[in-house]
Order: sequence, then structure tokens, then C-alpha cells
Amino acid sequence: MIKKILKKKTSLAILTLLVIMIFGITINQSLAYFTAYCDAWGSKTLSLSRTTELNEDIVDNNKEISIKNTSEAIDIYTRVKIFFADDPRLTVSVEDLGTDNYWSYNESDEYWYYTKPLSPQESTEILKANVEAEIEEGMTSSLEVIVIHEYVTALYNEDGSGNMDLSWEYGLQGGNE
Repeated sequence: MIKKILKKKTSLAILTLLVIMIFGITINQSLAYFTAYCDAWGSKTLSLSRTTELNEDIVDNNKEISIKNTSEAIDIYTRVKIFFADDPRLTVSVEDLGTDNYWSYNESDEYWYYTKPLSPQESTEILKANVEAEIEEGMTSSLEVIVIHEYVTALYNEDGSGNMDLSWEYGLQGGNE
């Protein structure tokens, strides 16, 4: 009887050792999968917020407007609107930009849209607002031209091209704001 018990315990011990050996061999192969590709150390902070910087320079009483995407990782679309007093002595117009410029005026909402997505740290081309005012002798009031700008995250089509209309539609609905 004792021989039977010892034989069972020996068989059980051998079986246990075989299972441990099989798992041991398999685990090493699966661990090799996770360690064979690369090791990485350290960290990098990634900011997923969007920020911009509006630049307005006065040159010969005209405003030169540009916007910089100061985000670290997000492409954006931007637009500007130019406000000025409803004064018959004041005329504000945008200089002819030519065909190689990405600024486009939309008459329905009176915004100037930059039609190319801005990558991080990239700036728009300059939008020149020409200001003409009839200055009368003794006139002391100042005439202000106010520029506001807005921006949304750039959305892309399946082919990788930017989709400005969808970006503004989605952004203005609060989808990513």
C-alpha cells in the first residue's frame, strides 16, 4: 500500500515538473516577443491643447495680420474678422492677395478663412488690411480697426487632405471646442 502511495506521489511530482518545464519554455518564448523589439526610457510631455498667437503689425497706417499655431501637436484651421467704425470717413479693404495666397473671403459670414491647415509652430501668410481715412484739420478722434480670430482643430479626409468645411462645421457645433 505504501508503495502505491509513493508511486502515485512520484508520478504526480514528475507530472508537475513536466508541466512546469513546458510552461517555463513557453513563457520564455512569449516574453521574448515582448522584449525583442525595443526598450524605451524617459518621458516626453505631450500637450494636446490648441493655442494660437495673433500678430498685428502697423505698417504705414495699415494692419498686417498673421496667426501662428503655437500648439505642440495639433493642426488647426483659422479665420479672422475685421471690425471698424461705421464712419463714412473710413474705408478698410484687404490688399489683393493674388492666386498663391491661402486667405479666402466668405461674404456670407464676413470672415477671412485661411484655407490651408496650419501645422504646429507654423504661421499664416500676411493678410494686409489697408486703411484709408479722410482726416480733417483739427480732427482728434482715433479710428480703430479691430481684428478677431478663431480657430478649430483640422480634420482630414481619408486621402489625407484637409477638410476645412467639416472642421469648421464640427468645431462650431462644439464637437472639439
